[in-house]
Amino acid sequence: MKLKTFFEDLEINRVGTLPHRSYYIPFSEVFEAKESHSKLDSKLLVNLNGEWDFQYFENIRPYIDEQLAFPQPTKKIPVPAAWQMHGYDQPHYSNYEYVIPFDPPYVPNELPGAYYTRDVSITKEELKNEHEIVFEGVDSAFYVKVNQQFVGYSQISRSYSIFDIQPFLIEGKNQIEVIVLKWSDGTYLEDQDKFRFSGIIGDVYLLKRAVKRIDDFSIEQREVTKDEACLNLSIESATLAEVSLQIIGPDGHEVMYQKIKTNEPTSIVLAEPRLWSDERPELYTLLLITAGEVIRQKLALRSIQLKNNVLYINGKQKKLVGVNHHDSTLENGPVANQESYKKDLILMKKLNFNAVRTAHYPKTGDFYELCDELGLYVISESDFECHGVVALPGLGWNDNYNMIAKDPAYLSAGIERMKAHLLPNRNFGSIIMWSAGNESGYGIVLEEMLKYAREVDPYRMLHYEGYHYRDRSIAYSDEWIDVHSRMYLSIEELNTEYFDDKEQLTKPVMLCEYAHAMGNGPGGLEDYHALFEKHDEFIGLFVWEWADHTINIGTKEAPKYRYGGDFGDFPHSNSFCMDGLLLPNRAFHPGALEHRQVFRPVRMSHYEWNQDTQQVEIEFSSDYQFTSLQENIYFKIIYFDQFGKELPHNDSELLSDNNHIFVQVDKKVYGLLIKYISKQGFGEIGFDQIQLKPFEVKRPSYLEMAEASSVEETQASIHIKLGTKQYDVSKTSGLLTSAIIDKKRC
Repeated sequence: MKLKTFFEDLEINRVGTLPHRSYYIPFSEVFEAKESHSKLDSKLLVNLNGEWDFQYFENIRPYIDEQLAFPQPTKKIPVPAAWQMHGYDQPHYSNYEYVIPFDPPYVPNELPGAYYTRDVSITKEELKNEHEIVFEGVDSAFYVKVNQQFVGYSQISRSYSIFDIQPFLIEGKNQIEVIVLKWSDGTYLEDQDKFRFSGIIGDVYLLKRAVKRIDDFSIEQREVTKDEACLNLSIESATLAEVSLQIIGPDGHEVMYQKIKTNEPTSIVLAEPRLWSDERPELYTLLLITAGEVIRQKLALRSIQLKNNVLYINGKQKKLVGVNHHDSTLENGPVANQESYKKDLILMKKLNFNAVRTAHYPKTGDFYELCDELGLYVISESDFECHGVVALPGLGWNDNYNMIAKDPAYLSAGIERMKAHLLPNRNFGSIIMWSAGNESGYGIVLEEMLKYAREVDPYRMLHYEGYHYRDRSIAYSDEWIDVHSRMYLSIEELNTEYFDDKEQLTKPVMLCEYAHAMGNGPGGLEDYHALFEKHDEFIGLFVWEWADHTINIGTKEAPKYRYGGDFGDFPHSNSFCMDGLLLPNRAFHPGALEHRQVFRPVRMSHYEWNQDTQQVEIEFSSDYQFTSLQENIYFKIIYFDQFGKELPHNDSELLSDNNHIFVQVDKKVYGLLIKYISKQGFGEIGFDQIQLKPFEVKRPSYLEMAEASSVEETQASIHIKLGTKQYDVSKTSGLLTSAIIDKKRC
């Protein structure tokens, strides 16, 4: 069996895979489908995660050129995992520079890779089913064999690859082999700002499929209002003429049950639907029932409209307060799962985000299901970035930005990446915008990707920031893009380019990246918030980025973080991966708390203090469009005396009445701190303060301070004493070298 090197051919992305389809997991019965909280609950799913036999090769190319025959491996590795996180190869961080010489579609002759294998047992009874093997993410490309027979090949690291392996299975023990390549021609299109990891990084599982089954289905939200939801449901099946449809409302009661035909669109109308939003994520449950399988899809019913360059969700004006999210965990690098996603998304809600951009590749179904459940608007992005072309020597930086984007040789690869992104995820209602990719310039490749998305899904917005960098000498149309999306514009630039003359605006404006959260950042959030609130056409802001990327070479209790260049990697981008609102362990940087406060959805708008009755009336405004202040918030009041010391008080938790609260104080109270506490379990989401009377602050005199201080100087240092505190400053560097506070050296 002589195999072609598919991984160096721009026209080949997949060999032997099933067609792209909507993400779904078949369940064995209705009860199981309704009650499941994880795909692993399905009796029709065989989980192949866990320990695999493994062998790493510094150069795997000789084995690819022969027969994909490998010696018995001597090592073990968990799946999913990046092999760099388990002592093989080296971690490599690069922002935009390509990590291999630029020679597409070819990759270096010395091509690192790995061989994975494990056995799975199939009974005679199970062989009556059909079997599919699903890979939820493999970086960068891979071959699959079952029982020493070639099954197929796939690439696009962040995509589903599904193979029909029924013809290769036997009763009893079956060997599965996976050969993973570190680089492929896809490497040139996956040049995102991240640590470059390799291996089987997503879940792997078998699906036991009924012989007569649904192959694919799609749900289009044709028109949704508070009066009715008009949907198009299309079910594809090569073996079934009809299936049963059941729809269950958010309250658990059945709202529809009927037989529907396959292979033709079915119109569904739901009267007076309960609409989904970030504030109230109402979900219907759609069940497609056949004799052998039940498929479940949660329905987030909502409308998306752009009118006069303003975004409306469910007929109400809505703004996207967003953040960019990479798959990056301290323990497992690029490997994310339902648990880690849920932790991140709940933290986003705690920090007053209502939107997330999947920077810069699609997520798995677990992520989108959780966004449906928790109420987050999603800009879902294709796995397409070729930023590294700007750094090619002698080619003119941004003058070369469009090099790949305008090259027709990449058309099929680009469109395939849009298909691999859009088709599996089109039934998730939380996705309100498709993004073609990131930082790849603009040209015919991106234009055709966007055209494809519009043809397949005309009901969502389309996004691509790189349109701004198009070659202005070519007459590209902007009809395939629905927003003016930019990165890192200053307030002055936003005003000059867009808001000073709104009559020239043809689309709403958003910053898909801003407030770079590196070091002491992000800064200027209050100023951006003021501009955001001022202009209805300014529909979205997305912080770069969610969490720091790093590798911990210490322990969980005593971490030692390492960055680009710490592993002998070159080229690298140093510590530029430490640019998140959160630390790698998900502790908050100060900037995260600043974002929570600046974008608090509730603000004190006015207060009056009646000194005769000692009652304070406080009025609030809120950003809630679909729910009331009373549904979302209760108030925790903290009282302070004349010295700013907290006072005990029994009546510290209040509910609002018509956006007002009345607080009874006494003469001891000089100030109030009003904390906004989420009724949805997200904790404190902001605060405001009131000073009723001037605080009394005793400040030491200059003479007292002078008497309490001293300065001593040695040849190497200056020692400064302030009362019980001592600070040592190096005379060589000018830096603080030590501090002693309360007799403890810091």
